[in-house]
Amino acid sequence: MLIGILLLVVAAVVLVVGSSLAGDGLASVVGSRLPAGPVRSVVIGLSGALATTVVAVGQDRTALGSGVPSGAAMFVLAAAFGAAVLLGRRRLEVHDAVLYAAPGAGVVLLGLSVASDRSLTRWTGLLLAVLFVPYVLWVLLDPAQRTTAPADGGSDPAGAGLPAPPASVAPPEAAADEGGGGTVGGGLVRGLAGAAAVVGGAFALVDGATRVAVRAPLAPGFAGAAIAGSLAALPFALLVVFPRRPGSDDPGGGAMTVLAGLLTVVPGAAAIVRPFQLDGPSAVCVIAVALLYAVAAAWMLLRGRSDRFLGAAVLLAYAACLVVAGSL
Repeated sequence: MLIGILLLVVAAVVLVVGSSLAGDGLASVVGSRLPAGPVRSVVIGLSGALATTVVAVGQDRTALGSGVPSGAAMFVLAAAFGAAVLLGRRRLEVHDAVLYAAPGAGVVLLGLSVASDRSLTRWTGLLLAVLFVPYVLWVLLDPAQRTTAPADGGSDPAGAGLPAPPASVAPPEAAADEGGGGTVGGGLVRGLAGAAAVVGGAFALVDGATRVAVRAPLAPGFAGAAIAGSLAALPFALLVVFPRRPGSDDPGGGAMTVLAGLLTVVPGAAAIVRPFQLDGPSAVCVIAVALLYAVAAAWMLLRGRSDRFLGAAVLLAYAACLVVAGSL
């Protein structure tokens, strides 16, 4: 058990560092063509979960791997619309209603994919992975990502609710690159180094979660969702939802984009590597993601902004879903 916990701690640190390097590196490489903030947010939000799921499935630990995408999705929603809303000084606001509504398609697609026999085939995985491509391109190429300005000039130490800066204001990463320390080649090196670190962290995370699940004991799917999925999504919470410095990322919209990826390209890519079947707790976690998404998205779309009641509701629903999944 002790070795498993140590592996989880090491994996968490490596994933945070690696995701940051990969996100910053790729953002600097494509910064002249795509908005750096959303690119960084998507890479940080998806890289850990994608690597962990693929590694678990590739090692034939499919039951554990099947719980990672939904567990990471729940953690992202709980962090962005639960903890951030309760702890942040600034409310999240809806700048694009479609951005909040579109992930519902991913929820439905994944639900339909596993509804019959709780399995994902290679063809289903390919469909899920391909469908995410036009969606993320639409998000990244949206002119609003470059032109949306903050509603006021107040500071936001928690980083919650800050939309993208105007086109005339370079994001922090781009400003650093313009200072002479970040060429395209340097960004590529950072991105590759970050990707290698993320893969290494994924191996440690899968091994640590497996050891803890065996000795606890926990159902593999629940261990994948509650342990591996949460730690895989931790970089998004620390670097995007609660950054060390006020940033230009919009954690609400970023969480919805990452949610769509966690429900499509992450299980899809893993199913292409090896078709897998969800166990009981993993299937329950898919339903739990749908519940959490419905609460957060419906509230935001109907009211146009968050408040502390939404934060408390999302966190309570998250805890209830984990209790139900853990009891199976």
